[in-house]
Amino acid sequence: MTWGVTFIGQRGQFEIGLKGSLCVGISNCYLNGYGVTKNEYTAFQWYKKAADQESGPGLYRLAGCYLEGTGTNKDKAKFIEYLEKAAAADYTDAKMRLGYEYWQGENVTANNSKAVKWFKEAAEEDDVFSQALLGYAYYRGEDFVPEKDYNQAFTYLAQAARNNAFEQLDDSMKADVYRCLSGCYRYGRGVEADQSLASYYTEQAAKYGNSDSQRAAELIRNRGNAPLGRSSSSRPQSSSSTRKINVPANRFETDTHTWQLVSIEIGEDATYLNKRAIPKSTGTYVASNADEFIEDAETGRKYYITASSVGAKIGDKKALYNTNPFDFKETYPALPSSVRVINVSSGSQYYVKNVRIR
Repeated sequence: MTWGVTFIGQRGQFEIGLKGSLCVGISNCYLNGYGVTKNEYTAFQWYKKAADQESGPGLYRLAGCYLEGTGTNKDKAKFIEYLEKAAAADYTDAKMRLGYEYWQGENVTANNSKAVKWFKEAAEEDDVFSQALLGYAYYRGEDFVPEKDYNQAFTYLAQAARNNAFEQLDDSMKADVYRCLSGCYRYGRGVEADQSLASYYTEQAAKYGNSDSQRAAELIRNRGNAPLGRSSSSRPQSSSSTRKINVPANRFETDTHTWQLVSIEIGEDATYLNKRAIPKSTGTYVASNADEFIEDAETGRKYYITASSVGAKIGDKKALYNTNPFDFKETYPALPSSVRVINVSSGSQYYVKNVRIR
């Protein structure tokens, strides 16, 4: 038998035993006016029939009706109630949306642990949005996750990048995934370091519009992995005409070090940053990377690193075998006379902001 929509709305045996998926299909017809007169109330009623049969899609769409007021009154409590029922019915989209709701806290009280739980369940079922968001959050140590975890970050980022649905993400999210993957491979975060893969993912992030990655990719292409600076035994020398500005009481923490910008030297031909890394344990390393920049605090223009005393090539590392403070120097372009106030960034965090140099 070929099922059409001509019987829809009739009562009797045709409604008995209709499966949830068919009820959802009928609802969609009424909601969009496919083959019948558009009627949101009737669509809502058929979604209820699907939900009564514990159909995951039916429960999910009924939740959406309560959120948007489609065929019924808006009701945030019922929205969450049916969303949770849809997730309990093992509907992946509902799990992802519950993670989002508990993260944002707009329609339910925010709860980070519940956000992580539902995002992880959705990610395990190959939801690309959840994979990308978890990877980014664990890499940055932000939003709903308790702390940075590079192992989990790499796992979820790699899953997202391999997902057949990756192209469905918006460009900014794709750029963030690729930029984080670049960091994982460049610094060995959650995976063995691989500079060629790091450069590849930097190029991908640049392709999708990340401006910092575009600058880094350009630097990599122009240099072809040529020396970023001189070896640690041959440190960049400051110009004799430089003007030194001390930067007291600034630092930020990572898992392995306390980082500090000690001073800035403003020269006619270059700008030098004197930095200090204080290891939290033995057997760590320091490195400069192509993402680091000085920023004009007034215009937002960035001036990227050109050389470093701790590595001869992009991605080189200086191994530290004790926990003594380690001082190193980085070289940046000369700053135009119009630059008066600067911010200094590691590429992911700011050392200092709003330092007046003129």
